[in-house]
Amino acid sequence: RAKTGFNVLIQEYPLHPEAFEARLLNARADWVRGEYDKGMSNLKEALRYAPDSASRQRVRITIGELLQEQGRFEDAISEYREAYLEAPKAETAPSALLKQADNLYNLARYEDSAKAYRDIIRNFPESELAGDAQYSIGLTYFRQGRLDDYIQECLQTSEAHPGTRQSALALNGAAAILMEQNRHREAIAIQRTLLSDYSGYIDEQLVRFRLAQNMLDNNDTAMAVEQLKLLLENAPMGRFA
Repeated sequence: RAKTGFNVLIQEYPLHPEAFEARLLNARADWVRGEYDKGMSNLKEALRYAPDSASRQRVRITIGELLQEQGRFEDAISEYREAYLEAPKAETAPSALLKQADNLYNLARYEDSAKAYRDIIRNFPESELAGDAQYSIGLTYFRQGRLDDYIQECLQTSEAHPGTRQSALALNGAAAILMEQNRHREAIAIQRTLLSDYSGYIDEQLVRFRLAQNMLDNNDTAMAVEQLKLLLENAPMGRFA
């Protein structure tokens, strides 16, 4: 019934801004039902009637998402790039670049994806997505086995975006690799930072457990016992028994 109402609006007032939004909603509804060709047709029509470049960018991002849903990743990458170029200063421009970069990453095109992530950091340094981009650059190094570069990028992420979700993820990742490399003192320093500054973003008890493990491996037995006492006092029963 709602879609019928949208269609009346589109037919009677095709140039009205609400008709543009109705076309996007129609396309989403087609997408949810798995009617991809029909959804794409509605999106192409929305693109033709989009009132400005920022609106065209929104449509192209949605087209990219539809292509991505179908597994057409190369086509999605091209569409996201076109979306960005439609309106490089628009509010949704960083999202277009991030989606392009993420698809490159998913295709294991790590150098290309890192370049696209750097474009976000350079062009939109104040955007929240800049933190996602910098963390993701680290992941491209991890996937290539460049673990020292991964650790360095994680630390740079925490310096550039302190107190954020992205920094918590980055520091957690760096600490895990440092533990594997037996670089216990460096890992301990990071885990202490996670517990003091990032409690809202981490599994605090798990980080404390790993901190205690690190201290034991570093022969800091007394400090490890202190952490284990804190752990047993606060952890759910049996979790770390």
